[in-house]
Amino acid sequence: MFEEIGISDVSPNTSIIPIVNNPGTPHNLPARVYPINDCPDGKTKRFLVVYPLLPLSCASYMLGEFSSTGTLISTVIRNVNYKLIAFKSKYNYITNRDHCNMLKEIPSTSSCTFQGRFFIDDIISTPTHINVKGTIRKPFGVNTAALQLFCLNEQMQRIDSNFVLLKPYSSLDSQDSPFEDCPFSVLVPWNEGKIYICLSCSSNLSFSSFEELTRGTRKGLISVSDRRFNSADNNTFYQNWRAATSAEESGFAEWQFPGFDYTPLFSIIVPLYQTPEMLFKEMVDSVRAQTYQNWELILVNASPELSYLQELVQENCLKDPRIRSVTLSKNGGISQNTNAGVALAKGDFVSFFDHDDVLDPSALFEYAAAINNYPDIDVLYCDEDKLSTDGAYINPTFKPDFNIDFLCNNNYICHMLTIRRNLLKELTPNTSEYDGAQDHNMTLQAVEKARRIYHVPKILYHWRMAENSTAADPDSKPYANLAGIRSVQDHFSRLGIPAKVSRGGRPFVYRVTYEPPSNMPLVSIIIPARGNVALLLDCLKSIIDSVEYSNYEIILVQQSCSEIDECARVANLVNSHGKTIKTIECPAPFSLSASLNAGASISRGDYLLFIHDDVMLSNPFPLGHLIGACARDDVGAVGFRLFYPDDTIQHAGYYLQKSGRIGSFGYRMPRGRWGFFNYADAQHDVTAVSSACMLTKRDVFLKMDGFDRTYHCSFEDLDYCLRLKAAGLLTLFLPEAEAVHFEGPYPSDTQSSLNQITYLYSDYLSFINSWSDSFIEGDCSFNELMGKFG
Repeated sequence: MFEEIGISDVSPNTSIIPIVNNPGTPHNLPARVYPINDCPDGKTKRFLVVYPLLPLSCASYMLGEFSSTGTLISTVIRNVNYKLIAFKSKYNYITNRDHCNMLKEIPSTSSCTFQGRFFIDDIISTPTHINVKGTIRKPFGVNTAALQLFCLNEQMQRIDSNFVLLKPYSSLDSQDSPFEDCPFSVLVPWNEGKIYICLSCSSNLSFSSFEELTRGTRKGLISVSDRRFNSADNNTFYQNWRAATSAEESGFAEWQFPGFDYTPLFSIIVPLYQTPEMLFKEMVDSVRAQTYQNWELILVNASPELSYLQELVQENCLKDPRIRSVTLSKNGGISQNTNAGVALAKGDFVSFFDHDDVLDPSALFEYAAAINNYPDIDVLYCDEDKLSTDGAYINPTFKPDFNIDFLCNNNYICHMLTIRRNLLKELTPNTSEYDGAQDHNMTLQAVEKARRIYHVPKILYHWRMAENSTAADPDSKPYANLAGIRSVQDHFSRLGIPAKVSRGGRPFVYRVTYEPPSNMPLVSIIIPARGNVALLLDCLKSIIDSVEYSNYEIILVQQSCSEIDECARVANLVNSHGKTIKTIECPAPFSLSASLNAGASISRGDYLLFIHDDVMLSNPFPLGHLIGACARDDVGAVGFRLFYPDDTIQHAGYYLQKSGRIGSFGYRMPRGRWGFFNYADAQHDVTAVSSACMLTKRDVFLKMDGFDRTYHCSFEDLDYCLRLKAAGLLTLFLPEAEAVHFEGPYPSDTQSSLNQITYLYSDYLSFINSWSDSFIEGDCSFNELMGKFG
């Protein structure tokens, strides 16, 4: 609603500003005020007040007259009779339409008198609430601790919400910029209609604002976040993309394949059991349609009692000499049936193909091309999607390159698994106890001995969602979960790694719990402190209360010890719990990498756990699990999951994109929504983890010469982990360990906004210059197509 009002005796150089929901008063109607022009008498000022049209009979709002310094001089209370103003509005439009139209244009051409500003950036859905994220822009004179966001419904009643400032300890001075941006988050229930988000400040009533969120606006913003956070299930964007790329490659089959130096024979093994006639024909036709022709198809018929199936097999064997078959006396289970087909294979490579699935025409061509490019390939796999019962291609799975820990988490390789036959002969054949996870067991055995595991980053396999298929219903084969656990447990047993495998939170997902070394090595927990003792005390208390491992020392790297009493509080806290604390002073100017290195220089531990002072560990914190994982010979660093205070993900491992962007898996996702491939909730190898939550071996850290001192306040962790990768060591992300990260800034010693930006930009340029090849090559833990559909 638009209301033109006049206020007399307004002092010069003052502002009329709405006071949103002033505590202790019933005047809670949010409003915006726009100055118009002084009236001719010079004593009365005119304003346009805009407030929401509500299903109420009456309401009121309060306006305050504020001096240039923000002091409240006087207040005006205006009552709103909604029935009366509806009548007046119609009358005014009839009698003075031009003036009404002029008033409606004022909000788009003038600035309101708010001193407060906030912006809504994102709305994320959770099972019970919506999470509204945005930024409050405030002058440096406004106390951050006094800011408050609250939500009202259409009855102007407060809605339960959880207001969280994501950077409550931000500390930038006002020399370079008059404003500071404070990210925020509020949680509101799903079932509300219009929502009014109001900003107020207890120490400055002139700092206020509000935004209206309709159901339509919320739905639109949620759909954007859903596309970013969800997997690509039933994604129309994928349908369009697939149609476009298929059209581009439509002429591919005409020229078959070029003259490869090496034309390997592929033996395609297909166990048949009660295979429907139509699905059998589509499966065989997809093999015969291959543009690469050097293949043999081995059909293993485990349903001899089905005459139609036996006839189909014989018919196709007679039609094409490359198709061979074996008929079993009875169904021996998927493992035994597959073994019977492998025994007949003559090919250089053996491919495993399900009896109701379909291959892309270029599948074998792409595999043969890869083998010609990399002759040492022993194992291949490709991306895949699902083929629905109505013939639609949905649910694309864009896989990472080979990732051993992700393979232990789930059999992401899956289709179309192809293994060099000479290597396959060295593996222990599957038995019935692995039925349902026979491919997983075979893959784990193969990758332990393979020279090169190659991922063809194209969707070449279509997994049919048939009845009783795990593609359609993961719970259709409960025995398969137990077989999967056995497969992964056997893998760790063969490698001599002390770990226990159990069922994860989803079907066919497994949790690996590592055991720490039996000698319980000392861990040095290194904390760079910036002087915020309240944060540091919370961090230390969380370590003392949460860590499920006793043999550790704490090393505090301080920039200064000017706050003697507060530093004593820190020491008393640690000493009272039977722990000693070492301190070392790192001289100004502050450098995060230098501080971390300084702490490591006086440490005694075999393992170094780096934690920033704005991190609070969750209880319980499984440090022994992290140590056990880091103790592996192939692991250089281990990281864990960080949440913002509003329970959305801040960090779950870094990845690099060819565009030059550095991403974090699951960034800003709410707990319970883990994104594409559930990466933010899966153990897997990543490009890097944050130094706010990094565990590494002491001897490895010394060999790498610690963190590169070139970096002042960022990118030192990415650089360290990329150097680990170059040395042949993995960086492992473990979601079982969690912490809350307040993400306080680590700027230069002056803490000015300009210097912070300068150092960040300088660090970024140094990182890009040092690791440009890593961006160009692409990230093995991240498939670029994930960004399109998940």
